[in-house]
Amino acid sequence: MLIRGFLFIFLPFASRFSVVASGTSGVDHAINDSHVIVPHVNLLEWHYHGLELYFDVLLLLISICLFRTFYPKLPHFPEYVPQSLTLIVIGVIFGAIRFSGRKNTFQNTVWQLTPTVFFKFLLPPAVLDSSYALYNRTFVNYLGSILIYAVLGTVLCFLFIGGSMFGLDVAGAMEPGKPEITINSYFLFASMIVAVDPVAVLEIFQETGVNLGLYHMVFGESLLNDAVTIVLYSIMKEFINSVSVSSEDVGKGFASFFTISLGGLGVGIAFGVVSSILTRFKSEFSTLLLILLAYLSYILGDCLGWSGLISMVGCGLVQAAYAFNNISNDSRVALRQIVKQIAEVCESLIFFLIGISLFISDLRWSSGFCLWGIVICVIVRALVVLLLSWLINFFRINDMSISFREQFILVYGSLRGAVCLSLALLVEEQKLGPQGSEVKRIILTGTLFVILFTVGLLGTTMKPIVRLLHVKLYPGRNLSLFAISLEQILDHTLVGVESVVGSKGRNRVRSFITRIDDSFIRPLLQRDPVSHDEKIVKVHEKIALKLHYATICPKKSSLYLADLAQPLVRQYLSAREYSPDMFAKSDGVQQSEWSLGDGMLLSRSQEELDRELLQRTGGRRVSISPKWKDQEDFEDTFLGMMRRKSVCLQLKEDEEGKKELRKKSEAIQDDENIQKFYSKKYPKKDYPGFY
Repeated sequence: MLIRGFLFIFLPFASRFSVVASGTSGVDHAINDSHVIVPHVNLLEWHYHGLELYFDVLLLLISICLFRTFYPKLPHFPEYVPQSLTLIVIGVIFGAIRFSGRKNTFQNTVWQLTPTVFFKFLLPPAVLDSSYALYNRTFVNYLGSILIYAVLGTVLCFLFIGGSMFGLDVAGAMEPGKPEITINSYFLFASMIVAVDPVAVLEIFQETGVNLGLYHMVFGESLLNDAVTIVLYSIMKEFINSVSVSSEDVGKGFASFFTISLGGLGVGIAFGVVSSILTRFKSEFSTLLLILLAYLSYILGDCLGWSGLISMVGCGLVQAAYAFNNISNDSRVALRQIVKQIAEVCESLIFFLIGISLFISDLRWSSGFCLWGIVICVIVRALVVLLLSWLINFFRINDMSISFREQFILVYGSLRGAVCLSLALLVEEQKLGPQGSEVKRIILTGTLFVILFTVGLLGTTMKPIVRLLHVKLYPGRNLSLFAISLEQILDHTLVGVESVVGSKGRNRVRSFITRIDDSFIRPLLQRDPVSHDEKIVKVHEKIALKLHYATICPKKSSLYLADLAQPLVRQYLSAREYSPDMFAKSDGVQQSEWSLGDGMLLSRSQEELDRELLQRTGGRRVSISPKWKDQEDFEDTFLGMMRRKSVCLQLKEDEEGKKELRKKSEAIQDDENIQKFYSKKYPKKDYPGFY
């Protein structure tokens, strides 16, 4: 009965398993006669074909992570060859090995850089990470110049490159026998080749430590330039099949440029506001919620026919400004680290897939198109940067002046990347004329050649150029309460000066926006509103933490004190040398008076100090602005922290005093026992000289 039940349970799986059995021949004949299938159990099976995609993706991501980890640790090589160029070369070698003689198997695989993969999966993390990094005062100070380079500069480059390439073709400068390329096709090529992707340049800037103004000009221009490029490409894609373009069509294209950009920005700001409101409610999923909402803004922007890239930029800036204050410090750090790591992996993956595309893509070399394309791109970029820089310096936009060295870096650092290639892959060959397939192959070849030339030559020589030109470096800024206070005082002073002279400059505009933000927007979007003037509180928290870590880890104190102002470091070191003597010579009352009196703090009774030490402070945020809801006063919080520290030091000293008194008592008791022993053995009346 038991055997029959066992067979009833396991016989349904007989089609997948088989068992090698041994027994008597009678049993075997009985089984064969009854047509019973004997299960066969395999201890190990290999199902790679069903899981090939997952293996490829996971191994590729692990390889990229290992490359990003160990490549910077190689001796000398990373100093001269950027990671982007190395990844392209590795991609070419991998493509040659994996798809040698089998290029047809490349289609519809994970190794193919398709526009869908790029724009829907690889580009959004990089854009979101860049949006979070752009939220700082330096970017705002240079915003006018960045917009001029990113918007006006991109449009001018688009017009000059397209017109110059078509003019050279009409003049007969292109090679004979090439397919006919229309003026619309040349402007389509110009709309995609103006996308700047200076990833290698930004890595070099971070290593060399260039001044923040130049870094944010290159960084901000590259991000906004990609958005403008996609808008121009979308407009030209509608015109590519038109025989003639009327003035009405040009006007509609000009209007759509603003509607696509501003519409995408509106979607991003709306999702940023929703993110801030939702994070007002405490949740364990706030970090994931912010990422998903930012990605949803990107998808919805594309769905509405607007710029999803600009949508994500707007959403990321609003989240960094308001939603980040609604989540905890741990969640904020985790969010930034997760987004940054995913963005770096995606950027590396993009260059690796570009390398594979160089070997796999169906290309057609055209000497005139490719070589003139490089020359025109470099010359037009130089002319546009010099012209716009002259305008910025002449009109003193943002009260700044761009030096010739910085202009040269802006020209030399105009590398091209995956945005150009992805847009080239999106071209529909049937819209390029009778020889559309050949024209697309030439455009794709020219785009890859420009990418390889700029990344390989300009990116590799960027670091020596920066050192040779002695570009102004960022001197670094120490954490200092005085510096922050002075900066805020200067801001208010400049606002007052502009008000007195009747000028409406950038300081008054910034002050007006700040008051609106503090009074209306932040109370709506933040759980515990933090005003702009409370930056000094955050700086104080950082200083206090560094001093605390330096105190509990003296061996690493130089590392923790590196970012602090030198007077504060000297004061800390002198106090550390004085503290052992202070603890040895002062009792608890003197210690309390020293830390509160010499520190220019008000003293309280011991009962009040003990009560404050045990009092629960709750989860309220420190604030220096009066009468904020559910916030503590900055002075009371600061004084309370110092008093609690004083009580802890006093308790520690009392405990050490008790130990010392206990040792003295034991020593006195030993002396008394010795004296009793000798007084009995040597009586005083018999041995008076002994005493």
